[in-house]
Amino acid sequence: METWEKIILAVIAGLVMFFFFPRMKHWMKGAPKGSRSDWMGLALILGVVVLFVLLMIMSVQ
Repeated sequence: METWEKIILAVIAGLVMFFFFPRMKHWMKGAPKGSRSDWMGLALILGVVVLFVLLMIMSVQ
C-alpha cells in the first residue's frame, strides 16, 4: 500500500472517530439498562454457543 493511501485511510479513520464517538456517548445515555436476568440470559446463550463450537471441534478430530 502506498504512503498516500495510508494517509487517506488515517484521515478517514480519524473522521469516523470524530463523528461516531460523540453520538455513541449520546446513545449510551439514552439506552435502556439491562437487568441481572437479561445478562444471565446472554451468558447462557454465549455458553451454549461456546459449548457447541467445542463439540464441533472435538467431532472433527
